[in-house]
Amino acid sequence: MKIKKTILTDFLNKVNMTGAEKLNECLLKFSDKGLEVAGNSANTTARVDGWLKKSAFKEYENIGNIGITDLEMLVKIIKRFGDYVTLSLSSNLLSISSEGKSVEVEVTDEKYIKEDTGAPKVEFDETFEMGMAKLKDIFEDAALNKDCEIYIETKEKGVMFYNTGKYKFKTTHEAVSVIGGHTLRFGEPLINAAKNLTNNLQLNMGNNTPLKIIETTDESVITIFVAPRAGE
Repeated sequence: MKIKKTILTDFLNKVNMTGAEKLNECLLKFSDKGLEVAGNSANTTARVDGWLKKSAFKEYENIGNIGITDLEMLVKIIKRFGDYVTLSLSSNLLSISSEGKSVEVEVTDEKYIKEDTGAPKVEFDETFEMGMAKLKDIFEDAALNKDCEIYIETKEKGVMFYNTGKYKFKTTHEAVSVIGGHTLRFGEPLINAAKNLTNNLQLNMGNNTPLKIIETTDESVITIFVAPRAGE
């Protein structure tokens, strides 16, 4: 199996998330449709479902499920190789090679990986599109405060993002499909879960629902759920 290194590492970084929401332990599920990764963060504040399409690979093979207990380290190892990496599985060893260099990584039997509970079944009241560059800018505004919360509030044909703290930024986003009247409040888990996304996003929300973020590219589809903070 062969794939461009950056396509694979970018995908794995996105599904791994960051900070306290880091996935790290998961199954890499190689099926006839490509590579799928799904799971909840250890603190259950965020969830990811990722699909790297079979067409993203230069050469592809259905090798089944691979248990990984340190996805962050696997990404670091893959980054040590050239532009294209070749992957193969033999017993409990994942072999990675490129341009005369290779390494074997021990994998974990899938029975020792925590069972995935599946995506939450939620109906959402609002759906809108925005670029990750704008969302990242909102995150960076909020980060100027030592500790703050980020609010997402829908208005008629628009969305307001604003943060608490000493420096109270407000950002408006036009969204003609939005009805209005829904508000969610988040802490750091929102930033940790979505930080590694890079493209255009679809956001889905309601009152007292998780925020659902979908990133779709030619190579992959990544869906992230982030739990809001409860109360006022």
